[in-house]
Amino acid sequence: MGVSFPIFASSPFDVGYTEQTGTVTTESISGSQATEINKSASGIDNDAESELGTAVIDEDFLDNLTEEEMKFLQIGLLPDYYPQLKQCKEQKPPYMGAKGGIEASIELCKSFFPNVKPGQFSKNFGNMDYMLNWAREVQNDKALIEMIQACKVGDAVISGPNRPTVMEDDMICMLTKGPYFHATLITHVSPPVMIEAMGITGDSSDPTTDQVRMLM
Repeated sequence: MGVSFPIFASSPFDVGYTEQTGTVTTESISGSQATEINKSASGIDNDAESELGTAVIDEDFLDNLTEEEMKFLQIGLLPDYYPQLKQCKEQKPPYMGAKGGIEASIELCKSFFPNVKPGQFSKNFGNMDYMLNWAREVQNDKALIEMIQACKVGDAVISGPNRPTVMEDDMICMLTKGPYFHATLITHVSPPVMIEAMGITGDSSDPTTDQVRMLM
């Protein structure tokens, strides 16, 4: 038996999620109502009565997490597929040998987004080390965590400089004569996975910067 909780509401990319398991009835980590799922041998949840897919995390995958990682998972700073990515990165069953490793875990994460083209992912998309480092960086930012937990699919997040003096020097703020310089559209939670459009103000060292891309 694993831990089951809802993920991936319908999105502009119509994302699916695959997990090889059987029928599970259990309480979610987030405390939501128990959910019963029937999955086919392929592991794809095709329940037309619900707009939400459902991830089922194997107990062995959860046992492989540290207390820190479990805490981040519970408060939504790590995605519910993180345990599976860690299992893959560390080449533990069922990702033994060439099926595992860091690159394999990144490709595994991207496979959860089958309608996104390879070139539409940001530079660090799917890298579980990046996910964990980000969670560590923001864990004490209560306001940001509250926002992350409140985010819903379809929300637009508008961001801008945290000091007026920065706004005076920012190219986008100067062009738009406004307080914001970036916008993203949330496609999945939690934590949010977003669509963003980058242009001339992007990082020239990032090969994915000048395009519309998926960001986490």
